[in-house]
Amino acid sequence: MKDKIKTKTKILSLVCGMVFLSTGCASSSGGEVDPLIANDEASFFSESGGIACATGAFLGALAGALICNDDNRAACMVGGAAGGCGLAMVGNYTLDSIRANYHNTEDRLNAETAEVASSNEKLSFFVDRSKQLLNKEKSELANMEKQLAQGKITRDKLVKKSKSMEENIAYLKKQERGAKEALASYMKNRNELISDSNGRIRNESNLSAQEKQNLARLDQEITKLRSQIDDLNSTTNELSMVYSQYSEGSNS
Repeated sequence: MKDKIKTKTKILSLVCGMVFLSTGCASSSGGEVDPLIANDEASFFSESGGIACATGAFLGALAGALICNDDNRAACMVGGAAGGCGLAMVGNYTLDSIRANYHNTEDRLNAETAEVASSNEKLSFFVDRSKQLLNKEKSELANMEKQLAQGKITRDKLVKKSKSMEENIAYLKKQERGAKEALASYMKNRNELISDSNGRIRNESNLSAQEKQNLARLDQEITKLRSQIDDLNSTTNELSMVYSQYSEGSNS
């Protein structure tokens, strides 16, 4: 009996630890992430999204703890916490939209358009910063290669630079994932807002003139968000390529 109690206590402690890690990682700058992007993080998740993430992470970690054996319980809990957080975050956008107290489809479409426009503004700023970071890294690497050839710096400094670049790339990818989750939620909200009482998306011919106009504006913002996500992805991929070339050169 005591052994069972100890086991349950240990599992609960592990669950709480996993939740802390999963929610902490979502808001952490990663330690060595360049301030150029870390200090102006695009906030793609609503404030209540953090609570939804913690709840989802807790339930996911707990499920992983209960269904796995002692040998691989920790791994199951990590996966459960991360998955639970992601699912809760995505679903939270829909919940936030439903909670909003608007009386008709026209106003709801306008409110959703404002939400997407806000994300676009934040993402636009972040994408601009990511491009600045890319140019900065290229310049610094070129300068470090010259200094190394001249014996002015050691490879220890290159190793430190390598770790910093890894953090930056991981951070950019995290932001891209967040933006994609937001996009998916906005699309889900968009369809729900023009659905009938049976959950079927209404044909645009059945919408009022004002609803059509508001829907068109929402679709424009969603298209813009999708384009900016592609832009961020391209910048991240280019930085990854620069890092890959740099790593090969520093190891030769």
